[in-house]
Amino acid sequence: MEFHFSRRWFNAAGFVICGALLGYAYFLQLHVGLEPCPLCIFQRIGVIIVGLLFLLAAIFSFRGRGARVWAVLLGLFALAGALTSARQLWLQLHPDAMASCGPGLNYMFQMLPLAEAIKRVFIGTGDCA
Repeated sequence: MEFHFSRRWFNAAGFVICGALLGYAYFLQLHVGLEPCPLCIFQRIGVIIVGLLFLLAAIFSFRGRGARVWAVLLGLFALAGALTSARQLWLQLHPDAMASCGPGLNYMFQMLPLAEAIKRVFIGTGDCA
């Protein structure tokens, strides 16, 4: 019996990997006590979006042009998540480049315009280090 790797299997595997990443993040939060910083929350949102896109791609199994459009969409969201992760790694390697503490994500979104809140998240605080 020969096993054929189809696009559907690849997308299903991507969904499972995203679920595992989120599961590990929530394990660290709930059982180890590591509270996520605002940048971590942005990364989780990115993994959720990519995971849902993988799931939809696995369910509908697009072909031809639809598959290419779906792949570009997945790639763009995955790239955005990777860039967010890279920013956090840079902040962790350069802790002197950010403020020692800052407001929480809920506070920023309630009190600041959206663009300013997002800008402050990417500037980073001591929570990111």
